[in-house]
This record gives sequence, C-alpha cells and structure tokens, in this order.
Amino acid sequence: MKILEIFLSSLLLMILSGCAAKINSIKSLDSKSKTISIISRETVSWKNEIVAVNTCSALSSFKSTKDIKKDLLNNARTIAVEAVEIELSSAFSNEQTCKASSINGESCDSFVLSRVKTFSKAMLKKSSYKFTMHENDLICIAHSSSYESSSFDLNTIPNVAVTTKKIFDTSITNTSILVELSFQEFKLGDLDKAIFYLNRAAELGNSNAQANLGVFYFEGIAGLEKNYDKGLFWLRKAIAQNNAHAQWALGHKYYHGISVQKDVDTSIEWFTKASKQGHNVAQGMLGLIYSTKGSYYDIGKAIYWLGKSAENGNSNSQMKLSLIYSNIIEVKNLNKAKYWAMKAANNGNLIAMKQLGFMYLKGIGTSKDNVKAFYWLEFAAQKDEVYSQRQIAKMYKNGQGVEASKSKSIYWYTKAALLSDTYSQAYLGVLYTYGNDNTKEDKWKAVHWLQKAALKNDKVSEYLLGTFYYHSLGGLSQDFTKAFELFKKSAEQGYREAQYNLGLMYSRGEGVEKSEEKANHWYGLAGLQQHPGADYLLGKKLLQSSIKENQYKGLIAIRRSADNGNEDAQYLTGFSFCVGSGWSKNLKLCKHYLNMAKDNGVNVENFWNKYELWKY
Repeated sequence: MKILEIFLSSLLLMILSGCAAKINSIKSLDSKSKTISIISRETVSWKNEIVAVNTCSALSSFKSTKDIKKDLLNNARTIAVEAVEIELSSAFSNEQTCKASSINGESCDSFVLSRVKTFSKAMLKKSSYKFTMHENDLICIAHSSSYESSSFDLNTIPNVAVTTKKIFDTSITNTSILVELSFQEFKLGDLDKAIFYLNRAAELGNSNAQANLGVFYFEGIAGLEKNYDKGLFWLRKAIAQNNAHAQWALGHKYYHGISVQKDVDTSIEWFTKASKQGHNVAQGMLGLIYSTKGSYYDIGKAIYWLGKSAENGNSNSQMKLSLIYSNIIEVKNLNKAKYWAMKAANNGNLIAMKQLGFMYLKGIGTSKDNVKAFYWLEFAAQKDEVYSQRQIAKMYKNGQGVEASKSKSIYWYTKAALLSDTYSQAYLGVLYTYGNDNTKEDKWKAVHWLQKAALKNDKVSEYLLGTFYYHSLGGLSQDFTKAFELFKKSAEQGYREAQYNLGLMYSRGEGVEKSEEKANHWYGLAGLQQHPGADYLLGKKLLQSSIKENQYKGLIAIRRSADNGNEDAQYLTGFSFCVGSGWSKNLKLCKHYLNMAKDNGVNVENFWNKYELWKY
C-alpha cells in the first residue's frame, strides 16, 4: 500500500473513531490521473473540527517511505485514535491522547502524539477559530504539502503541489487560517508562500496581517524590499482597526526617525495607545523613554509602564526594572532588583542571567553564593554572553563555586576571546607568553592573541608584542621601529614596563633618535610607579649631575629601587651607608641593604668581613 493510500485510509479510521461528524463521501487518490481530491463533510461542531484538524495535522508528520519499516507498511493494522474531552472554555490546552494498537511492536505515539499536541495548542490559543470542515480539509492538505520533501515522493505524483496551490489561491477566505498558514510557512522557510498568505489576509482586512506586512516593508525583511510607502499604507490600515501592534510599530518609526522625522512626542502618543491595549513592547518603550535622563525623565512613569510590561512577561522590561531598583538612588531596592532579575533570567534573558550571577558573586541584594553565581553565569556563557564566559573562566581557574579546572578555564577564556573579548585575548597572550604549570609556553599562540588585543589598544598586549618584535620571538622578525611604536602606545596609557623599555630605547637610540632627556622622562614616569629598574637607571644618571639637588634625587631614586627589589640598587645603597657616601654612615642600614642584595644572589662577603656586619 502506498503511503498516500495509508494517509487517506488512516484519516478515515481516525475521524470515524474520534469525531461525531457524518462523512458523506471520501474520494481516494487516483494514482493514474495523479490528482488529489478533497474529503467533503457536513459542517460539524467546533470541538470535532479541532479533532479533524489535529488528526490530519498528526498524519502529515509521517516521514518518507524509507523511514517507515516495510513490515509496518505491508502489515498495517487498524489505527484507532480517540479524541478525549477538550476544555473549550479555557481555550488554551488540549488534553488529546493517542491510543493505538501495537503495529509490529510500534506505537503510534512516536509519529502522532507530539504533532497533535503542538498543533492543537496553537489552534486553541486563538478562540476565534471556528472553521467549516471544508476549510479544515484545506488545512490538512496544506500541512501535507508543507512537508513535501519528507512526506511524499513527488516524482510519483507531480501534480500535488500544483493542485494544492490552486486550491489555496481560490478557496481560502478565512483570514485567521491565512495568517496561521503564513506563520507555518515562515517556520518552514518558504518566504514566498508566507508572504502570499500574509498579503492575502491583509487584503481581506486582517489587522494583524496588515500590521506585520507594514513592519516587513519598513524593515525590508522576509524577502521584501524596503518600501516606506507600502509600509506606512499597511500600518495605517491596521491602525484604522485600532491594532495595537501597528500603533507600536508607528511609534517605533517616529522614535527612531525611520522614513519620518524623528518625533519623540508623537512616538509617545502611539506607544501610549498601544500600551493601553496591553502591548508589552510598547509599554517597555514608554518605560525606557521615561527612565532615560533628559526632558522626558519621570522615574514614576518609567516604573509604572515597565511594571506593566514586566507583568506581561517582557524579559527586557523585567531586566530594566532590576537595573532601576539596583542603581537609581531615589527608588533603590535590592530585593526588588533581585526579584526582577530572577524573573528575567527565568525567561531566558541573557543580561539578567549575567546580572543575577554578578549579584550572587558580590552579595548584592542577597548573601554571597559562588555556586549560584556560577550556575547563572554558566547559563549565560553557554549562550555566548561574553562577560559571563570570562567570569566563569576565572571561577574555574580559582575554584570559585566550582571545582578548579585549568583546562576548562582556558576553554572559556578561548570562547570569550573568539567573541572578541579583549581581556580574554590579552590573558591568553600572556598565558602563552610565559606558560605555567599546566600550560606550555607557546610564542606563536601568544603572538596570535596579543595582536588581536593590541589592535584594540590593550596596553599589556601592546607591551608584550613590542618585546616580541624587539627580541624576534613567535615567528616575528626583529623590528626596533615596530617595538618602539608598541612600547610608546602602551607607555602613553601608563603601563610602567613599557615606560621603562621606552626609556631604554631612547637611551640606546634603538628605533628612534637617541635622547637622554626623553629617556630620563620615561624612566621618571616608570619610577613614579615604583619600577625598580627605571628608578635605578634614573638614580645613577642623577648622581652624575653637578647639581646637589639632582644628586639627592638620585640617591632617593636608587634607594626606592632597592626597596622595590633591584639587587644592583640594594648593593649600591648598602655600600653608600657603609662608607657614608651620599648617606650618613649607618652600618645597620648597610647590613640591611646588603642582606637584601645577598638574598638576590649578590656576593657581599668583602663588605661583611671588612665592616664586621655580623655585629649589627
């Protein structure tokens, strides 16, 4: 038995067992003439119409012949589908159950039940649907042909598509069905069919179709070219029927100045009209306008409209409320901030997930909880929220709220770096530059990440990349000019290592004209940040000055360098205190600084014995 014959015979059996409708006639598929006929019935109760739609929709989920076992096709038994009580008063859920006899060990649940549930829910959400059975038949064929590639072998029945399209063009006048068909075709990716149904519904006066068509023309989406005149035409048509979505859309155009002159007052007017009809995006826009500092700022109105939108499930408004309660002093309420962040996060809002994770991490509006912080940050990270990826990389690195894992830390830093997070790119650049116990040094990888971060003016990456050019590392040719340029960019952002190296290059005339004055300038800036090498070199130069004030500054710089760990400065400062050169003779301080130098590998034995420092 061919699959279409199974389709039609099974459809008959299902409707006989689940519907109270009288079936007048069934015209089966004529494989020779290769045409499809319509199953005609008398109009029946609304409940049974839904059953009919569900049944044919369920059957349209059959896969190709290859996907169904041959023994199932050859030995098909009676399939019984019973439609149980449908609570039409709720107009929301359909507790329809599929009961089937076992067919070679197979249950009908696998190919019927899921389709029944999903489609019937979509139908019942719109309580205005009251179809005639003839229209239901068209729905059945529409869904069957929508799955042409998987349901039927069109090579054997080439006229199916033509036949069904002709029926669609001439027969469907119920705009709710047209809108539903348009929606289904959008999901299947057939934009031509989707727009055809949407346009037909709009022409027949469906305000939702008109509003959506207007938006599509304005935005130039869904396969339509931008056409502001057509967009405005359809929005005005929908607005004439008091369509809230169209009112919001027109407000959106005035707010952003799309095809019309920007006019916030007019946008507020249209947003308000839509908001009063419960349009939660319009409500959110009013909240945004009133919460923005400026001539429209009114935090009371902002909270009112954001609250309406948030209560209607808008996660962006929920998140905005959380931020307001977190940051606006006059209404600050961390409990409410956490409440709305939790609402938004549970609705899938990435920013809310990050915010909630941050609140648990820092103990804002709640007690600190690293485990919960990790839970929410990981959710956001898995959806490519970059800050969250970087944060859980740190948490894996430090074992914060999760078991420490260097490999997972690097994985998440890499994920964030691939999404252009500068901090993560720089981190990986530094990691591969020096390596550690868990990661091998890899100058080639280091160059890859440092170049990316340096392009975004990361001062550490600029400095390290400069050292790579200076020393010819990571496959880079030695280039003092490039090294100088990178050191200078980093130094001008206050990075002391770059300032020190820039001083060295000016002092040596590498990549730039030699200048002791400029070298001292950069040594001085690095020294102010307690760079021991810069202080030592600057101090030595100042000691050579004939001006006593400069000599004293030199002593201060060298002693500061010693205190910051420079072994040469420690040795020189110890010597100065031993012999009373520059500093008054002080053998205790002499011993102190020479001990520091000794700990850093400097041989101080001569001074130790000569001045009997063991006594002090």
